[in-house]
Parts: sequence; structure tokens; C-alpha cells
Amino acid sequence: MPPTLSGCSLEDPKLSSDLIVARDFDLGMIGPPLSISMDFIANGMIELKVSNSGQICACAYGIVVLALNSLAKVAMRSKLLVSSIILSPFLVWMPAPTLGGAGAARPIKAHAGAPTAGSLAGSEIEDSTKTGAVGPEATGPRVVRAQILLDRARFSPGEIDGVYGDDFGIAVKGYQENHDLKPTGTIDAAMWRLLDSDSSPLLLTYTITKADEKGPFQPAPADIQEKAKMKWLGFETPEEELGEKFHSSPKLLAELNPGKNLDTAGERITVPNVRHAPLRLALRVVVSKSKRTVIAYSAGGKELAQYPATIGGPHDPLPIGHWTITSVVHYPWFNYDPELFWNADPRKATAILPPGPRNPAGAVWIGLSKEHYGIHGTPDPGHIRHGESAGCIRMTNWDVVDLSHMVRRGTPIVLEE
Repeated sequence: MPPTLSGCSLEDPKLSSDLIVARDFDLGMIGPPLSISMDFIANGMIELKVSNSGQICACAYGIVVLALNSLAKVAMRSKLLVSSIILSPFLVWMPAPTLGGAGAARPIKAHAGAPTAGSLAGSEIEDSTKTGAVGPEATGPRVVRAQILLDRARFSPGEIDGVYGDDFGIAVKGYQENHDLKPTGTIDAAMWRLLDSDSSPLLLTYTITKADEKGPFQPAPADIQEKAKMKWLGFETPEEELGEKFHSSPKLLAELNPGKNLDTAGERITVPNVRHAPLRLALRVVVSKSKRTVIAYSAGGKELAQYPATIGGPHDPLPIGHWTITSVVHYPWFNYDPELFWNADPRKATAILPPGPRNPAGAVWIGLSKEHYGIHGTPDPGHIRHGESAGCIRMTNWDVVDLSHMVRRGTPIVLEE
């Protein structure tokens, strides 16, 4: 029986311990700064790239393979699929790669190409001279520009879609508060000046790979029992997969690439440049019910990142108080028990749902010391902060993956009004 989530609770302490121990494996001992990229492809296949300032490092490759073998043994002892273990557990403790300076961003993929002039919309997104106010109900290139810049500053706007929505408004206010600006929710000239201090290109040319094209892609059945028969709850379309890779709505990617095939290997497309600065370890996390945010802090109360979240609801309220993080599991299995959900038919059978980005817990489960509660991803990134969750704290998959590399077992977390 694989370890599963009961409602929202991980129920295999030994597995949690094994995963955390593996996650704390220190690659710093092998010397120079390294960049490690591990991508789940399908059916337990892993694509692994290890580089040293852009060059393949054979020594590091061997050590990481040994570490992956250890993780595989953990998976077999716990009867897990390889896809359920932490696929990128080392990034927190690695020295940041030196790619053009101390603050340089870590590339998403080695094949992400040079800046692109793009279409008219692309050139307008790149235009830093247009600094007019951007407020509620705004749409278009300036909103996309601000969303990309806020994403890179780790004030996540949620899904990049070119629309001023709730998530974007929360990101704007959070950025303003953190930079001693009046939190109006409207981007003015002063905020544009701060955002535009990040002068990296906002758009990149990306070449669709065979792995992007391969999938497997298939619609997820609505029935829980039918979902339980699947081996992997993956994306339904290549457009969904690319959207998550670049923190964007599939609709925006289509608008940036008129006439392009987003499901064809070799196609060169324009995508948001959502490269982030290297990660830092968070000393505490604060979840705000009123603001609907998750904020990670370093020493001295310095804000490292802010993410939008769907937080509980009237039937499953947020458990206010001080807790700790007890586990971090990438691609968890999910144990569906209708008795734990207020809006489910208790007469329905329980089910164990396979891992995947469209699993109810999404890409990551971060368990809390409060029983049955945790922070997790979502199968529907376009609806964060729309509606309610079953008591837990739900984020986009890319945001919760980002947070998962900033925390560890024992990190304090405060759930507040």
C-alpha cells in the first residue's frame, strides 16, 4: 500500500523521514558551483542534467546518480513509483551557479534561446518606456510585463495571463508594502522604476522538445474511481504542460505565438522569461487568511517570497496558530476519503489517486504538524484564490515547488488571520 494523503494528511512517517534525509544530502562537498536539472518525463523516466558553469561535470553526475539510486531504494521500500519521490531535492543546499554575476538567474533549460523580438504584442511587453498606471481591470501587454517582473521578483502573480485579477492585485500590494510604497494596488511610475531595475529580457525563444511533445497527454476522467485506475495524473494537452513550465495560461502562450504549433517538437515559440534568482533558505513561513498569501522569510524578517493561495473556507477553516513543517513530498499519492470532505457523498467508495500535476494535491505536499493540514499544489492553476479549499493551503504547482526548496522539516509556520 503506497503512502497516501488522508484528506490532506501524509500518513507514512517513515517515508517522510527517509525523504527528508535524502533531501538534506549535501552536494556542496564536490567543489565548484553546480546546476542540476531533473525533469520527470513519464512512467518513472527521469531526465537528469548536471553542469558546472555550463559544462557537464562527470564527477557530479556520478554522485547525483548514486543519490538517485538511494532515493530509488527508498521508493522501493515504500512501494512508491519513482515519480513519487523528490526529483530535485538538492537545490536548497547547493552553492548558486555563477552565470554572469552573483545575482544571475538560474536557467530553466539549457535550450532556452536568445531574447526574441516577437510579435507586436511581444515588443510592447518588452517596452520599458510605457510607465502609465496599471490598476484593476487592466489588460494587455503592460499587465503581462508587470506579471513577469513580479514573478521574477518572487511576488508571484499566480498564472501569467495579461489580466489584472485578484492574484495580480495581491502581488502588486505585497511588492509595494515590501518596498515602502503606498499599497494602492495600482502600479505607478515609482513602482515601474523599481520593477524595471530588472533589465533582463522578458521574453525568450524556446524550442519545443520531444519530451514536451511526448506526454502522455489524456483527459482525466471526472469519476474518482476511474482516476484511481490511471498510473499518472498528467497534463491533458501539450499547451497545459508548457503553460506550467512558463507560469502562463495556455491562452496567453497561444496569443504570443499566432500560427505556431504548441504541440510539435522543433517549433520555436515565444515564452515568458520566468528565470528566478538562486533560492535561499526560509527561516519561517507565514500564511495570512485575510490576505490569502503565503510568505517566506529569512533572518531579520526579510521577505524572500510571496505567493497567492486558496486558504480553507467556511466548512474547513484555517487552523490559526503556530505549527511546524513535518514533511516535503513531491508528486504524492492521494487517498480520497469522502467522509473527510463536506461536499462529498459519504456513501462513495474511497480511492487512491496516482501522482501527477493533475493530482488533487498537485506537484508537492508540504505537511504541517497540525494533523490533516498542509500546503500543496493544484490541478487547476487558473483558479487559485477563486473558491475555497478543503481546509488546506493550495498554491500553483510552480509556486509550491519553489517554496518546497526553501523549507525543510522543522521550519516554523504561522497560520494567522
